[in-house]
Amino acid sequence: MVSMRLYKYLFIFLAVIACNPNSFAQEGLSKEAYDELREDYDYSDIEPKPEREERQRPIEELEVDPPTSSWFTRNAWLSTALAVLVILVVVYLIWLYQQRMDNAKVSELKAATSVEHAEQDLLNVSLDELLEEASAEQDLRMLVHLNFLELLRSLHNQNHISWEPYKTNGQYLLEIVNDTVRQGYAETVVVFDRVWYGHKPINSVGFDQWMNRVKSLQNEK
Repeated sequence: MVSMRLYKYLFIFLAVIACNPNSFAQEGLSKEAYDELREDYDYSDIEPKPEREERQRPIEELEVDPPTSSWFTRNAWLSTALAVLVILVVVYLIWLYQQRMDNAKVSELKAATSVEHAEQDLLNVSLDELLEEASAEQDLRMLVHLNFLELLRSLHNQNHISWEPYKTNGQYLLEIVNDTVRQGYAETVVVFDRVWYGHKPINSVGFDQWMNRVKSLQNEK
């Protein structure tokens, strides 16, 4: 009976092994493979590198290149002089252009055929021919009238008045803001009214004095 049981257990054991013959071999191989892999990739013997201590450098130790200076900053006085020179040149060119424009306007003016023509279209006519004729004839009364018209043209160009054909001398007087110009204009108007409208005689001395006042007003800005 004992031998029968022994054979029975032996038969069961062999059957289990037959059903799973690689179980023990796999376990042994798995352990051996693990140990082999562990040996290949084991870094336990390698000493870790010490971590580098990072220190923040103070601002004063940082190497910063000084700002480079340009030619203009190194020669400030020269650059200033050049700037002033450029401005003066520009101003001169503007003035020269304005002078040429004024001369062109004068050259384009058509000659006034009469005093009445000049009174109606003063800004677009030239009085040169009429002035030459009156001067040649020593017609002081006509010279007073023509030069007074030239004065009105100058005051208009200087923006002291706004010339219109039918405005009166009193209206122009109210338009003038500058006290000096207004006073000088009032004095010239008195002589003009007496000579032209009042037919009062005027001699060469009185005419020269009056013309000096007219020229002074024409040069007043």
